[in-house]
Amino acid sequence: MMNYRKKQGGFVAAISMLLIMGIATMAALEFSTFMTTQRIKSDVNSFYNRILYLEQQMHAYATTQYQTGVSINSYALYPRMLSDLEGDYIPECSEADSRAGTCWRYDETPWGEVQGYQRIGVPIGAAYPDFYRAELTIPLQDTGLESYHLERNVTLQMFSQLPNVIFDEAKNTLTLRIERPDKAFAYDGLVKRSGDDSTLLGDWDLGGLFGITNARDYMIAGVGGGQISVSKRLVTIEAVSHGQIVKKPTCSKDLLPNLTLSFSESPTYVGYDYVAGFKSYIQSQNSNAWTVGVDTTLRNSNTKKLERTHYGKATASVQCI
Repeated sequence: MMNYRKKQGGFVAAISMLLIMGIATMAALEFSTFMTTQRIKSDVNSFYNRILYLEQQMHAYATTQYQTGVSINSYALYPRMLSDLEGDYIPECSEADSRAGTCWRYDETPWGEVQGYQRIGVPIGAAYPDFYRAELTIPLQDTGLESYHLERNVTLQMFSQLPNVIFDEAKNTLTLRIERPDKAFAYDGLVKRSGDDSTLLGDWDLGGLFGITNARDYMIAGVGGGQISVSKRLVTIEAVSHGQIVKKPTCSKDLLPNLTLSFSESPTYVGYDYVAGFKSYIQSQNSNAWTVGVDTTLRNSNTKKLERTHYGKATASVQCI
C-alpha cells in the first residue's frame, strides 16, 4: 500500500513539473512573440516617421525652389533625384554608415530599398500638364514568407493613416504622393518678389496713403509693344541765364545726368534792335552741377554794329540717360 502511494505521489509530482514547464514554455513563447511584435512596431514606426520627415523636407525643397523663381506648377519644384536632398535638406548617410547602423539612408526601408522616385505630371499622360507632384514607391515585405506577415500587416496599418498613400496589392507596394506645398494656388495668385508669372489682373490702388519707393525704374507699355523707361523720360525744364548753376539730378544705376540747352526767348533789349546770334553752352561742371554760358550777338541800335553780350536766357532740360 505504501509503495502504491509513493508511486502515486511521484506521478503527481512529475505531472506538476510538466505543467509548470509547459506554462513556463508558453510564457516564454508569449513573451518572445510580444518582444518580436514590439520590435517590429518600433522598426515600422521609425520608418513611418522617416517617410513623414522626407515628405516634409520635400516641401522645404519646393518652397526654396519657389522662392528662387521656379513656377509653382513646374516639375523643377521637386528634386530630380532623392539624393539631391542630401546635405541641405536631409542628413547625409553613406552606405558604410548605414551598414554600421549609425544612420538610415533616404532610399532604405527596414526590409529593403525604396523602389522608385519620380515627378508625375497632372493630368497623367497630358502633353502639357497643369502641375506636377512627386511620388515615392515603397516595396512591402515578401508575402511568400510567413515570418514577414506580421511586419507587413503592421506596415499597412501604420501607413493607412496617411490619405496620400496608395496600396497596390498586385505589385505589393505603397505609393506616397507628395503634392505641392499647402496654399499653392494662393501662392500662384500672389504678386511674387521674383516677378515670375504674377501679372496684375486690375489697377493697383495704393489707397492714397503710400507710395512706391526705392525703385530703379518703371516701364510703361508703348503702343508698338515696346517699353518706355520712366527714369529716362523724367525731364526738368527751366530758363537759365549766363553763369547760372544747374544742379545735377540723382540717377538710378547705369544712368548718367544729362543737360540739354536750347534757345529760350528773344525779348526786346534796350539799345539793341536785332538779334544776330545766340549760343548756349556749359561753361564748367563738377560732380554736383553745371555752370551755364549764354552768348548773344546783338546789333547796336545807334552804331548799327554787332556786339557780343550775355543777355537772354536758355532753356535747360535736365534728365538721366
